[in-house]
Amino acid sequence: MAYIYLDKSHCLLLLGLVVRNLHVCIHPLNVDCCYCRKHWWNHSLNSSALKSGDEGPQHTLEEFSGADLPLLVTETLTLDGREADVRFNPDGWAWLVCASKLLIWRSLDGRLGKACYELVLPQSEENPSADCVSLSTSQQGVVSCVACSAEGSVRYWPNVAQKGSVGETELNAEDYCVLVISLDASIVSRALAMPQSMLSGIGRRMSSFIFGASQPQPVLTKLHRVLPGEFDEESGAQTFYVLAGSSLQKWTVYSDTEKMVYEVNVEQWLRERLAGDVWAEDASRLTKLQTWLIDLHVSQDGVVVLGAGVNPDVSQQLYYTLGTISTDGASPPRSFLAFSVPKYTSVYQESEQEALLSFRLLCPQPSSAFLHSRHQVLCLSVNGSSQPVDKVEFSTPGDSILGFGVIDKQVIFLSDKFGLVTVGITG
Repeated sequence: MAYIYLDKSHCLLLLGLVVRNLHVCIHPLNVDCCYCRKHWWNHSLNSSALKSGDEGPQHTLEEFSGADLPLLVTETLTLDGREADVRFNPDGWAWLVCASKLLIWRSLDGRLGKACYELVLPQSEENPSADCVSLSTSQQGVVSCVACSAEGSVRYWPNVAQKGSVGETELNAEDYCVLVISLDASIVSRALAMPQSMLSGIGRRMSSFIFGASQPQPVLTKLHRVLPGEFDEESGAQTFYVLAGSSLQKWTVYSDTEKMVYEVNVEQWLRERLAGDVWAEDASRLTKLQTWLIDLHVSQDGVVVLGAGVNPDVSQQLYYTLGTISTDGASPPRSFLAFSVPKYTSVYQESEQEALLSFRLLCPQPSSAFLHSRHQVLCLSVNGSSQPVDKVEFSTPGDSILGFGVIDKQVIFLSDKFGLVTVGITG
């Protein structure tokens, strides 16, 4: 069973998967491939890209070892790398989207060699995102895939090895925000009836999508992230976490119904902790304090929320925060389980706000966190504000991060110049 949440305004497709007994690897660059040599192998991995704190580097930057990238992947990255978007999931699968092309691959320990499946994405007028694709594997090892366009076209392949077998549907963009459940070869759409104050009809287009074009345009809150949580095999219930506006919501979805378990005001917690930890003040006294919720990651202890804040009355320093929330049970949490303000700040300018708040959060292990944007990765400790921050820069001319993910408790990044790299933790 696969659960997908679709936010069309962000072109975000999210899949909660139940994957059993599958261990695969991601293909790194192939030194024997002409495309790899042409595009990447003239550049050695530059260790100076790793900027450490005063106490010396706590992390190492290394090439990711494993099997070879399929030829179709290296060719696409060589010819259209600037337009490509890549993701790696914890089970070792990788996929690349570029224009209308979707490439899916994994290592099969030599059983099928460098297998790569090429599919065609739903037609769209907008650039595709790898977030709009999700994979699932059955107990029999059959790999299925679902992809969605920004306009609401859904395409489903029950078996990626048989690309001619495709299920398609069009979501009604005038009715409701949609939760799509894929069962076998069928596609069933369901409404996720979120409270209107929390629906992220982020802009006019999404509000029309949710409420209908003829309805008055409500004031809606921004949706930051929707992530699948635990799956209960006995009851068939799938948990989802929604970070939207100032709140975190926990949802439970069954095959025939769904319910919101609780909703908590996480941004208020952030304001109170940030005000006390940084300025030793009560948040109510800091009238100019601005805070933001940025991203969400499911962890072993619950969820980790990435936030940020600036107090213009003191300075334009923008502080980033990591707050861990225990999400066990049906009772709403009352505060952060752990909270830290890493030793990393930026100079806040309103004109640069979008870039400053563009970090994505990865937590490969309970104690570690990685914030990454298009050109840098920050290596942090989830629970230690006093820990030094290492920074990996992908800012040389022509370089950027094309893809990312977590495999076997390692963060993986695909660099435009250096190929697949991993950031390890020393000590």
